[in-house]
Amino acid sequence: MILATEKSGSTSHGRVHSVPVGNADSKPVNRSAEVGAYFQDLKRSRLLSDQDEQQLFHSLAELKQVVEHPTDSRTSASMVRNAKNQLQAIRNQIVEANLRLVPAVAKQYTGPGRPDFQDFVSEGNQVLIRAVELYDVNYGTRFSTYAVTALKRAFMALSRKQYVHQQRFMVGHDESLDDVEKLEGHQTPVLTAEEDRRIRELLRVLDERERFVVSRRFGFTAEHRSLTYREIGEHLHLSKERVRQILVRALGRLREEAELRQLLVTESDEQQ
Repeated sequence: MILATEKSGSTSHGRVHSVPVGNADSKPVNRSAEVGAYFQDLKRSRLLSDQDEQQLFHSLAELKQVVEHPTDSRTSASMVRNAKNQLQAIRNQIVEANLRLVPAVAKQYTGPGRPDFQDFVSEGNQVLIRAVELYDVNYGTRFSTYAVTALKRAFMALSRKQYVHQQRFMVGHDESLDDVEKLEGHQTPVLTAEEDRRIRELLRVLDERERFVVSRRFGFTAEHRSLTYREIGEHLHLSKERVRQILVRALGRLREEAELRQLLVTESDEQQ
């Protein structure tokens, strides 16, 4: 079905297959149809009741004790081997029953400038497997709640990584404009009062130097004038490269803060 088991030495590891992508030697395929079939396959997986889920995780805990801490000579090699096989079977069962969580959460993070949906699914599958390993029924919450939180954190981190990569390219390109075209700065559009308030509120997460760089670079000042890296560096007695590094770091922090606030809003809406 969706899961396959690979063996490495004496230990088994479950691996979740990603969305089908075909190969270079095969005939052209209908990608939308393949992805649709993948999600239909997920929907056929049986959901676990609260009672079933607790029983499975209790069994996992007991089997881990047998595998990791054999107590006496009566725990034979065959018993440990059987326990490992049962462990893998239960892990697969839990993961399969919750695989639909991955695309359900991933679709909240797709959009322009974000990683591909398939990247989210691939990352999410691994996060789900890890969540099965870390979850404890004593947390007092269902596994799905625990897994969704882990997926959201992972997808936010993946989006942030993509964003920082893009900003490095954009900022690096802008740096070349300073050197080649000798730009002296430009006027930025005047913001509305509400836009200005939101930006200033968001900038509070930055330290004083980061706020200075961002506000001067993008013209969030009374003059609405964007300064070059060289001009900002002269104010701070820093090189242009150091100013660029500060800007990249600050943009990453702002992105993380903005996504966190959006996540809180989304979760609040879901609870209503």
